[in-house]
Parts: sequence; C-alpha cells; structure tokens
Amino acid sequence: VLKGCLSMCKSIVPLLIAMFTHIAVAHAASLETGVDAYTSGNYADAVAQFRPLAEIGDPQAQFNMGVLAFKGHGLPQDPVESYAWLTASGRQGFSFACRYREKVGAQLTPQQIRRARELAGQRLGQETHPTSGAGLADGQVGCPQRSSH
Repeated sequence: VLKGCLSMCKSIVPLLIAMFTHIAVAHAASLETGVDAYTSGNYADAVAQFRPLAEIGDPQAQFNMGVLAFKGHGLPQDPVESYAWLTASGRQGFSFACRYREKVGAQLTPQQIRRARELAGQRLGQETHPTSGAGLADGQVGCPQRSSH
C-alpha cells in the first residue's frame, strides 16, 4: 500500500508544482495589469484587478486598494476602508502601507479607526470585539506602533 501511495505522490507532485506556478504567474500578471490600469488613469479596471487579490490577502494589492479608497479612484472615497486595507497590508510587512496609513489615520476619528481595525481584523481572519467595536491593537493588527521619542 505504501509503495502505491509513494508512486502516486511522485506523479502528483509535478502537477501540483505546475499548478502553483501557473497561479503565481497569473497573480503577478493581475498585479501588473492593475498597475498599468492605474497609471493610465483607468481606476475601475485597477480596482477590478486589485480587489480579488487583496481579498485573498496579497499585501501589495491591499496597499493599492487602500490608496484607491483614500483617493476615491475607481470606487467611492472612503478613508475608513482605506485605513482598513492599509492596516491589513502593513500587518503583513508591506512598509509603504504603514507610512501611508499614518496620513489616512490623521483624518479619522477614534470611532472610525476602531471600525477600520475591525475590518482589517476580518480581512486577516482575526477576531475583534463585536460590541465595543475595538479591533485588535495596532501592534497586533497593522503597523508597528511608533515610539514616543
């Protein structure tokens, strides 16, 4: 039985590698297509390319969605939505998102920031407190907190 399993596994591995390689290439092509659409001013197409990638957790696509939401390019201007996308992206180490999020956060009320953190936590698959609206702290969801020096 074990020999048959090993034989089958040997034949499946190349197929899985080919499948994941194809997915990675398609993913990169969508990001590139989105950037091309954005730079040519076709913001609706940029959103159409970035949103699916952002929703599955791509930090660069999440950053791009945060910028588009903040500027109102291709979707309604929404700084809370922007902050949420930027928080999700920053939590995954995309440092540009952290810097841009500071700019967006300066325009939000504490209540809006709590709501944005909730959204970011949902996008990252993390729990937030449902009644208080308090999302996870910045050190847990989003960019590292700045020191007070």
